[in-house]
Amino acid sequence: MERVTAEWITTWNKIFDSYDILKKMLSEKAICCKDCIEIFDPPYTIRIQKKDKTVYFQLDGRVVALLNKQGLQVISDDIGEFVDEWCTALTSLGFKRYSVKRRNRE
Repeated sequence: MERVTAEWITTWNKIFDSYDILKKMLSEKAICCKDCIEIFDPPYTIRIQKKDKTVYFQLDGRVVALLNKQGLQVISDDIGEFVDEWCTALTSLGFKRYSVKRRNRE
């Protein structure tokens, strides 16, 4: 099932426009390489590939959704809410659940 809408294309643009910021913010919570950020949210993995500008959503190593310049392609229908939440987190850098916690400075 494909969801090609201006909203998904905007989401895709925001993620890759802020790739370097995401990489810095997630450096302690994800595996960050030169061209890839891999986020673990068991049993899911979110892989942001800078080179091909695609976000892969995986369940147990199998791609269940992907977001690229054409929009969102959902392979497994029950993944929609998870993808929505993570796209919100990746485009709203202050999103509470996934933001990097600041250390108390006393």
